[in-house]
Amino acid sequence: MRLGLPPLAIRTRLTLWYTSVLFAILVVISVLSYSALAWSLRQDLDASLLTVARVVRDTGPAGAGPDLASEALRELLGPDFYDKFVQLFDPQGNLGFRSMPRALGTLPRRVAQLIQAGLPLERMDHTLWRYAQTLLVLVPLGLLLAAAGGFAIARVALRPVDEMTRTARRITAEDLSQRIPVRGTADELDRLAETLNGMLVRLESTVVQLRRFTADAAHELRTPLTVLKGGIEVALRAERSGDEYRSVLASSLEEVERVSRLAEDLLLLSRLTAGVEGERTRVDLEPIVLEVFDLGSRLARETGVSLRLAGAEPAAVIGQPRSLWRALMNLVDNAVKYTPAGGKVELTLTRRDGRAELSVQDTGPGIDPAQLERIFQPFVRLDDARARVQGGAGLGLAIARSIVVAHDGVLDVESTPGAGSRFIIRLPLAPEPT
Repeated sequence: MRLGLPPLAIRTRLTLWYTSVLFAILVVISVLSYSALAWSLRQDLDASLLTVARVVRDTGPAGAGPDLASEALRELLGPDFYDKFVQLFDPQGNLGFRSMPRALGTLPRRVAQLIQAGLPLERMDHTLWRYAQTLLVLVPLGLLLAAAGGFAIARVALRPVDEMTRTARRITAEDLSQRIPVRGTADELDRLAETLNGMLVRLESTVVQLRRFTADAAHELRTPLTVLKGGIEVALRAERSGDEYRSVLASSLEEVERVSRLAEDLLLLSRLTAGVEGERTRVDLEPIVLEVFDLGSRLARETGVSLRLAGAEPAAVIGQPRSLWRALMNLVDNAVKYTPAGGKVELTLTRRDGRAELSVQDTGPGIDPAQLERIFQPFVRLDDARARVQGGAGLGLAIARSIVVAHDGVLDVESTPGAGSRFIIRLPLAPEPT
């Protein structure tokens, strides 16, 4: 069960993470430094006691009385002797000299000479305790200061994000021209701003295309509907003969069929744009090319154009047969429509560089190089008057490219004004069956 607590801000989470990591580091450093200090103090004490023992050994106060021996050691060792005590034993283990009235321990027999030196550990323990107290004060204080500094740094570092947020809130579908400012630091935030600006550019382009597409679609639908409405209104103004009514109905039927084709093309283009596809299978392109050639030949004869099959190599791809047929048929139909009577259209299927190439070449008027990419946009017709007479809505090439792209292919065009055009579909070949 989750509590209804608001999520923490990024700067707060960064501060908490930073403080937690710093706390762990300080704890580890404190433990290590405390251990190192304790070890160092013990080493110093051991070295000091060893020095005292060597002085006692070298000066040899064993034969002197206790008072004289103590006085001699004080003169030799100076202040280092005051907190230390020494015992000196002869080879039989008998006590020869003691600097303080207490023993350091029992001794084994049969030794050549033994010197015992010692000192109290209270000063070392007191030093370690003071150091531990200092750590207990400085570590929490350091954490507080680090947390405050980390929060301030995070706030400053994330200030550009707040500016991006405010700018993004001002951007709406009605005004996509605004861009997120780039500071020029080339850091991660600048890359984020550039990425968002790139997304806004694509989004603005998409919205503009969508608006243009909607306006063009409405215009294309309005024309046949206006013709249909006008014919029906004229027929209803007065009594007409049966032949006149049949003529009106026949004209209305043509407009209805035109609207129906347009609606089907719009639906297909919408599905292709959204990536809606059916099941893909292995498709042999040669039968599709032959079928398109047969149908295209009949269309070409009606317009006085010659359609020729230049070659058809066996080639297979992965895709949908009906969609690929539609893409190729659109190219052939477009070539036949825009090639003058007496012209030629050539259809070819070849294999090259691991791809299948479907080529449709005509001897039509060609295309201006500045218009090569524009012709693939919906409702674009370079010869608008001629296209309307032939019943075109300017969706054929857009649908063909969408189908090819959906099959992981490319649709290119090569054209020279006055010398014809060549449309090429390139599709990856299907792997050979095992």
